[in-house]
Amino acid sequence: MEENKENQVETIEETENKGFLKKILKTLTKLLVLILFVLMIIFVARLVISSKQEKEENINTGIKEFKEQPVVKKEPLLTKKLKRMNFNLSDPKGKSSVFFSVEIVLGYMNPDPIFNNELTKRELEIIDIVRGVITRKTYNNIEGPENIKVIKEEILTKINNVLKYGKIDSIMFSEYNLIPKE
Repeated sequence: MEENKENQVETIEETENKGFLKKILKTLTKLLVLILFVLMIIFVARLVISSKQEKEENINTGIKEFKEQPVVKKEPLLTKKLKRMNFNLSDPKGKSSVFFSVEIVLGYMNPDPIFNNELTKRELEIIDIVRGVITRKTYNNIEGPENIKVIKEEILTKINNVLKYGKIDSIMFSEYNLIPKE
């Protein structure tokens, strides 16, 4: 019987030890989860901070690179001013016409006297090209900077198609007025 009592005492002690071990394991598990959670927060915070710093460095680097880029200065274009041209364009609604007045300047880089002579000899032909492009336009085709840009490109292409000894690099409107007639 005594042996039985001893076994029961050992079993009770073992059970108490197992309960104590389980508590320690639970506590250690909770502590480990807490530590992992804190480490994860630190990791994410560092990622966010480094990302912000990297963006700021990229911005600063971009600004620095922009400031350090050498400015390429081009020679001013040589120019030839055409006479002022006036047009009565149709209104898309057909109610009235639109008055369009423009003074065009041809810009070019070629200082060759042969090319300058060609521009002088072809001035009427160039004016006719400009008139041909603009008279096909309506108020809606001319209104706004994007439309003006398209018209300039069209005029530039058509003029360069007839020139033999050089090319026009830019079409500039030194002055233009677009006035709807009521």
